[in-house]
Amino acid sequence: MSWWNWGWAVGIGASGLGTLVAVPFVAPENRIDYYTGAVMAGAGVIPFIVAPPNVIHDAQQLHAKLQAFPPKTDDQVCALLSDAESRLMRDARNERLLSGWWSHAANVAINAAGFLFLGFGYHHWLSGALNGGIGFAIGEAVIFTQPRGTMDDLARYQRGDLGP
Repeated sequence: MSWWNWGWAVGIGASGLGTLVAVPFVAPENRIDYYTGAVMAGAGVIPFIVAPPNVIHDAQQLHAKLQAFPPKTDDQVCALLSDAESRLMRDARNERLLSGWWSHAANVAINAAGFLFLGFGYHHWLSGALNGGIGFAIGEAVIFTQPRGTMDDLARYQRGDLGP
């Protein structure tokens, strides 16, 4: 999940910066198109940085607990297992939320706003369509490529399937 999260953050961020690099080479009246693309890319990076999937942090914490304080008694094992179960349920819920219908709706809304901003604000309909369309496609790629292992792990755990 970390590779997915930070890979998309870096990729989308680099595309925004790449858009800004091109600004000096385009006509001044068309620069708003590039600025809009960069702002939309910046907005796309924010969730990866501000609210990465919970499983990233939880996995790090559980591994640290196991290494620092390996359980030695049944009570310690039960406490660690209870903590791990709680995190698994919370992380699966978080994964479901990140890939749910509202993610698609937010993707449509944000990219439609970019399209409408350039179209109505500057009569740059083609550029607006490109910005919105490419942004929409990238947003959907992010949603559809999101790892869903924690949801699968929870389902297996709830069935009693404790195999590898």
